[in-house]
Amino acid sequence: MFLRHPELITQEGVLGNEYNKFDENKCTLRHTVTLPFTRALLGAMDFTPGGFINRTPAAFKPAAVPTQESVVVSGEVAKSIVVARRAGRRWYLAAMNGDAAAELSVPLSFLSAGAWTLRAFADQPDGSDAQAVIESTRPVSPGSVLRLSLAPGGGFAGIITETRTGR
Repeated sequence: MFLRHPELITQEGVLGNEYNKFDENKCTLRHTVTLPFTRALLGAMDFTPGGFINRTPAAFKPAAVPTQESVVVSGEVAKSIVVARRAGRRWYLAAMNGDAAAELSVPLSFLSAGAWTLRAFADQPDGSDAQAVIESTRPVSPGSVLRLSLAPGGGFAGIITETRTGR
């Protein structure tokens, strides 16, 4: 019997990128993009994939990503994964890439009918500046297909919000 506990955030840690600080890259890119297909199938897991830029405690602002629905949009074991999570009329989209550059086609068919706006945050496709974040905004729809060019170990994050129609 499966019990739901709304106060439970996670239940088990896995080998995350924090281990790379202690043992010379024990958590490989291949390991990182394999976990969603293995350990994550069993439920919540506590994993540290990394971050964009370090901050002091005073400057840190936590990212709030409430979830009512999760969709695995695409993925290939040990290569890449794209996941979307919905909260109300807003979707959060994330992609992680393995150790080889990748060109991903991401269908947005999980969106309901209507007009939507994507605010995207991406790495430089060639990986030449690992700290650079390219931000863009554009209209999308349920028929849209995003083309993501991901560098080895690269990623993507986006927030998709319903465009106001004046109703």
